[in-house]
Amino acid sequence: MKTEKWLQKNFNRKLYFAPGVDELDRELENNCFDLVLSARESKKFSVPQICDLLTAIKDKQQADAPVDLRYYLWFDALANALRFGFINAAHNKLPFNCKLQIVDSEAEIVQNFLASSAGNPLDLANFTDDIEDDEEPEFVLKVYQEIIQKD
Repeated sequence: MKTEKWLQKNFNRKLYFAPGVDELDRELENNCFDLVLSARESKKFSVPQICDLLTAIKDKQQADAPVDLRYYLWFDALANALRFGFINAAHNKLPFNCKLQIVDSEAEIVQNFLASSAGNPLDLANFTDDIEDDEEPEFVLKVYQEIIQKD
């Protein structure tokens, strides 16, 4: 199962944390994860199971990190991937160049991911063409975040 290989590869992955805010690019390069599931695989997981997996990874990073961490999670609909990352908590904002909607629970993000993975994310019924040509809606990304205190 490819999910088991992903777990083995990523659970003990050594991350990089800068002592301050000057090496964001290096933190992003080393500390971002993505989970992609096939429709068949997504039906084997529940929201609580994925949230438990995320908690285990956060606990592992908390134990290993030399600094407080900012953890963040989002669903990348274009890649049909659950993505999350860790950066030094000294960063006062998340590393996105779009408008963000901060949500209160990981479960909301995970639910969107599993629902999309179980179906066909590229189904034309998921898209609309009722936007006038000169109107471009502002993209808003739902993100969950929390600060993880160093042990």
